[in-house]
Amino acid sequence: MFSFSNHTLNWVELYSTLSLSHQQQDEVLS
Repeated sequence: MFSFSNHTLNWVELYSTLSLSHQQQDEVLS
C-alpha cells in the first residue's frame, strides 16, 4: 500500500509538471 501511494504521488507530480508546461506553452502561443 505504501508503495502504491508513493507511486500515485509520483504520477500526480509528473502530471502536474506536464500540465504546467502545457499551460506555459499555450500562453506563449497565444
